[in-house]
Amino acid sequence: MRQPARIAPTPLFDRLIGTESLTQDLGSLSALDLDGVKASIARELERLLVSRSRRPRSEMTRERTVIDYGVADHFMFDPRSADDRKQLGDELEDLITVYEPRLQRVRVYVEEPNDVDTRLHLTLEAFLVVGEVKEPLSFRIVKRGDFLEVSK
Repeated sequence: MRQPARIAPTPLFDRLIGTESLTQDLGSLSALDLDGVKASIARELERLLVSRSRRPRSEMTRERTVIDYGVADHFMFDPRSADDRKQLGDELEDLITVYEPRLQRVRVYVEEPNDVDTRLHLTLEAFLVVGEVKEPLSFRIVKRGDFLEVSK
């Protein structure tokens, strides 16, 4: 059986935490195939979206640095407000564009909650751009308690 083509280097954090078995040879840990890249992006999105930036939202208009990594505080966010959902979607688009360079033309849609399921639901659409690969990609993001679940 032919192995999938390796298209991108494995990010350092993925190598450090050992997301793959330690029994694999080092060559297979140095690069990812397309499914591996998508899984890596999902993990990075989870890390990014559960992290909180110390900078107030009012200061998020200047260029972001490593110290600004994470989402600004949204404790006043009203999920039933179309304006608040739009603002959150716009802020997340900017955040993901800065901190996940493998995604371009990022769009985040915040869904209006219903009476049955009041959890935060997001849809992220973007273009995956890694080496020669350029393809549309989407993720569903659901808030579950204090955590976010990112799925392809």
